[in-house]
Amino acid sequence: MNWFTNGSVRDQKHAERLFTEGGGCEHVEKDISLAAYWSAENDSLGRETYVYCKECWEKAQQEEDEEEECCFDCGKMFPRKDTIAYKWYGFYAPQGDEPLIICKDCKVLPKHLSRLARDRSEREEDERLEEEDDDIDLRYDVDEEDWTNEPEDNSDINW
Repeated sequence: MNWFTNGSVRDQKHAERLFTEGGGCEHVEKDISLAAYWSAENDSLGRETYVYCKECWEKAQQEEDEEEECCFDCGKMFPRKDTIAYKWYGFYAPQGDEPLIICKDCKVLPKHLSRLARDRSEREEDERLEEEDDDIDLRYDVDEEDWTNEPEDNSDINW
């Protein structure tokens, strides 16, 4: 399973390291100081990074925005700029999760709103359980002996 990440180049050293991982646009190849952004394709074996100058990054983003995507809910095709990539609560790309593509029309309809409500409910339940665990830990902030069910005086127990 592959997933993609991107970001801004922090400094010259960062640009050089990223460039050696996979290359860059023709402008960055000629002058590494033009490096402004990077994108990477990741998989379980590592990643391959590509570095862009500002001009090439903007062109790539514009082309990407015009790519056609299929809405998961209605099945119609839309330019990527008119969709969202929905990542549910517990989404984890390295385990193979892929976001649902939802068009701008469907993202306000009951089907998707129910997803959001379910996510909110699951998140709140996890937070509540985590708080309960924290409360239990606070109540038992004592010696390890107090965690056992054994009475302190064991003389009356026939082992």
